[in-house]
Amino acid sequence: MKEKPTVTIGTIAMTCDEANEIRIPFSAVKGDPDQFDIDIVGNHFTGTLDIVGTDTAFVFSPTTMEAGDYTAHVTVGETDVPCTSMVDIHFTIALSGQMYSKWTDVLFIGNKEGRFTSYQWFADGVAMSGESLQHLYDPKGLSGSTILYHCRLTTTDGKTLYTCPQTFDDVTPSRTVDTTPNKVKATTLYDTMGRVIKGTPHNGIYIVMEELENGEIRTHKITVYE
Repeated sequence: MKEKPTVTIGTIAMTCDEANEIRIPFSAVKGDPDQFDIDIVGNHFTGTLDIVGTDTAFVFSPTTMEAGDYTAHVTVGETDVPCTSMVDIHFTIALSGQMYSKWTDVLFIGNKEGRFTSYQWFADGVAMSGESLQHLYDPKGLSGSTILYHCRLTTTDGKTLYTCPQTFDDVTPSRTVDTTPNKVKATTLYDTMGRVIKGTPHNGIYIVMEELENGEIRTHKITVYE
């Protein structure tokens, strides 16, 4: 009688909520598993086995799954073997569309609905010391960079979420600065959410909008350090 199939699960990378599939690498300890079922919070997923050389993985679609941390139960089977085995896995689905570049040296997290209360930036998977604001400023610029950035977010209901890791090596300036002298008629200071700042600004990045006497509007980015 054949032994029930047994597997060990490899490291599961963070999966973006835009991804078409989740890959769960595994290796067979016993038997020759060729079928599986995944139970995630009461939802059952069946998928396919993908074997390419030494790369063996269970593959399934994360459709309808929101960003967050998950624990799943994988039931592994083998054709003509009456017994199955189960193994638990843990993985994270990250948020897309929350992190974007501003100018050529700033990354920013959108938070129009006020859902996020704290931030921690990462570069190539390593937490960046002291980088816990809604934006990340890189004085070296983002163009040509191969660094993979992501941000850990805390929500108002206490959940921890992550943005999808991204590189920003194709960032280009949004405009060419004209340095021709001209008198300034009015100046307005905005925060990165587009709100007018009338008092003394705190630490952060702001946009200065200048209305010139010739009718031209110019904008500049400034960084405030207390």
